[in-house]
Parts: sequence; structure tokens; C-alpha cells
Amino acid sequence: MILKLNSGTKVIIIFYYAKKHYAKTNNIYYAKKHYAFLHNNFYANLHNAKMHNNYYVNMHNAKKNKNEHIFILYQIFKSFFLLLPPHFIYFDMKKIIFLIAFFLSVAIMAQDDNKSEFSINADFVSSYIWRGMYCAGTSIQPSMDFTSGGFSIGAWGSVGIGDYYKEVDLFASYSIGNFTAGVLNYWVVWEGDYNYFDFSEDTYHQLEINLLYSFDSFPLTFGWNTLIAGPDHYIVDTEKKRAFSTYIDATYAFSVKEVELELNLGVSPWKSNVFYTNDLQNGKYKDFAFVNIALTASKNIKINDNYSLRIFGQFAVNPAKEDAFLVFGIRF
Repeated sequence: MILKLNSGTKVIIIFYYAKKHYAKTNNIYYAKKHYAFLHNNFYANLHNAKMHNNYYVNMHNAKKNKNEHIFILYQIFKSFFLLLPPHFIYFDMKKIIFLIAFFLSVAIMAQDDNKSEFSINADFVSSYIWRGMYCAGTSIQPSMDFTSGGFSIGAWGSVGIGDYYKEVDLFASYSIGNFTAGVLNYWVVWEGDYNYFDFSEDTYHQLEINLLYSFDSFPLTFGWNTLIAGPDHYIVDTEKKRAFSTYIDATYAFSVKEVELELNLGVSPWKSNVFYTNDLQNGKYKDFAFVNIALTASKNIKINDNYSLRIFGQFAVNPAKEDAFLVFGIRF
């Protein structure tokens, strides 16, 4: 039997099967979408449950040790190092900045009714010398910081007078007893380089870890400072290696009559292309070097009952570079 269809009937049949196919396809689409939604919810709930359990396990262990401050510091540094890539060769500065902002808010909330302070200062220096190195000539160096309990956050800067040197640093730290741990972000450029939000591999930002310990019975302080991100490399057989430039120092504080004195000794434990042990003239690196021997004297001059002007001077020698400096400064 042969069924003959006119053109109108063909159109109706085609439209019917097209509509039926569309409905089937549409149902499959929404079924897959619903499955994906349930799938995502399942893993999201599973992840939240896992994080929830880990949080309370860590909290229980911290309380078991009766030291909530150590627990806070542990969480901060655990999260920080998890976000850094292997070997610290490359990094995502946006993640680091986000993490810093996160643990700063956590540390602030961890303070219970502690006294908070906010301070603003400015130094005038005849030359800007940092860790035994010349950075700039006569400079103005403003700073501002907020302190609450053992937590501190702030900004420090330096602007050259008569040159184009500019530096803006952000820092955060947390103290437990005599021990202080912190992070510091350097940004050093010449005026006119507008690249503060450049966090690529060519960024001018440098990130440093700071550890500090002070003794109770003796006026001695030890510091360890290591760069972990940013432009800090040297070349070995055409291969770029991270230097992890490190500055270790010891500071002894004492006084003579009304003058406060500090004797500082700083070393670089291994070769550093960026800061301490690079020989720009000969293109060589020194593995270990004494880079800073400095004596700083300071005294407060009373202006009135509410205000004192602090003056200071420093004599510094860099044995590794065979350089010496004499600096005068005023803190307003």
C-alpha cells in the first residue's frame, strides 16, 4: 500500500516530529542540568563538611594545648604557604594580597577588648641607608600603623628630595610573647613608573617573611628576613634561579645618660643578586658576607609638655661592599 501525501500533510508530519524531538532534547537538557546541580551540591556539601570537621579538630587541639594565640598563628602561616606555588619560583600576588587581607581581619577579630592604637610619624633623613646599602639621598619617610594586642598592620614610605626614588611598603605582624612573625611587601620604583597593580612575573613588588625574637633578661634581639616572591633571581648557566635573599641581624640596645644607643650586626648567609652580596662591577656573588655594622644614637628633645622631637644619627659600614655612611635624622 502506498500512501500519498500532499505538501500540506508533509509539513504537518515534519512539524510533529520536529516538536517531539525538541521536547525530548529539552527534557534531556534539563535532566542533565538538574543532575549537575545535584552533583555540585553533593560535593559542595561534602567539602563544607570536611572543612567544618577540620576546623573543629584544629580548634579542639589548640584549646587542648591551652594556647589560642599559637592556634591563630598556625592557621595564618598554614594558609599562607598553601597558596604559594612549588619552589616559590612563580607566584600569584593577587592571592597573596587576598590572603594577607584575610588573616589581618581574622587577627583583628581575635583580639578581645584589647587596647588599640593608631600612630602617624614622619622621618627626615640626610640619606636613606637600608641594611648597609645606599638607597637614596635626602628623603622624607612617612609611616602609619595600627596596633591591637599582639597584632600590627601599617604602611611605610620613602620619597627622595631632589631625585625620583619612591618606595611604598605594607606590613603586618603578630606577636606572641617575645616572638614576632610578619610579612612585608616592598614596592620600589622611580617616580613616573605607574605600575603598582602589576602583579605579573615582571612585578616590582617583593614579598618578605620576617621573624623576630627578643630576650627578657638581656637587651638583645635577633631577626631573620627572607624574600620569597618578586624579582629576586640570579642566572646559572642561562637558567634563572630564585635567590631567597636573606638578611640576619642581631641588635644590642643600651644607653649612655639620656642617649639611647643600638649596635647592629647584619649578615647575608648566601649569595644574593638583588641586595647584599652581588658584585655589580665583577659580576660575581659572595656566598656569605657581613653587610652591615651600624651604631645608632637617638635622643628626645622636649618641645613642650605634650610634644618631643626625636633626633638620631647613625654610622654604618658595609664590609662586603667596602662602603661607609654617616646619617642624621629627625622624627616628627
